[in-house]
Amino acid sequence: MCSVFDMSFTVADALELSLIRAAGPHVLTSGTDLDQREVRWVHSSEIPDIARFLSGGELLLTAGLGIGETEAEQRAYVKAVSRAGAAALVIEESGRMFDRVPQAVVQEAQQMLLPVIALTHEVSFAGVSAQVHEILTEMRLRSLTREREVEATFSGLLLDGADHLGIVETLAALTDSTVVLENIAHRVTVYFSVDGVEFDDDEWNRHARVSHD
Repeated sequence: MCSVFDMSFTVADALELSLIRAAGPHVLTSGTDLDQREVRWVHSSEIPDIARFLSGGELLLTAGLGIGETEAEQRAYVKAVSRAGAAALVIEESGRMFDRVPQAVVQEAQQMLLPVIALTHEVSFAGVSAQVHEILTEMRLRSLTREREVEATFSGLLLDGADHLGIVETLAALTDSTVVLENIAHRVTVYFSVDGVEFDDDEWNRHARVSHD
């Protein structure tokens, strides 16, 4: 039932924000799956040890003042931020610290698979934070509303005496995905696909054995 509730805001989504687009963003690291990196909140900082204050999922905005001047300092900064679970590191190339993000930062980030986005122009960190938090609040509200709707749907099915066939079909429709119901012996009792995909019993049994083992 995950697809009913899965609403996330990613680094790729953040790059579409009007304020960030206006700042001329360019991604300096490759293969970092921007559409898979979930942003849970925005944080801005200019202190060298910011990593110890991160809890994961941050879009970290900085003018670079805390990144360090030496290659060793810069690599240590990136490594710590990545290990703290930051979603991405966004650095201004506005001249307050760097006219160009140092190569050591890019190389270390590439090794750590941490997305680094450079901004050609200054951006209002407070403005970006406000935009993202407004979006996240709206998404959480929609998710909560949807959860209540799903809860009411299944409560109604149970009160109406619906059997397991009806429940599986409803679940498949709500999630827009295939639903397989197993019994306690891991035998398939009901299968329902919204797109008409034919069920492969042998393939599912192999999958089930691996999962349960």
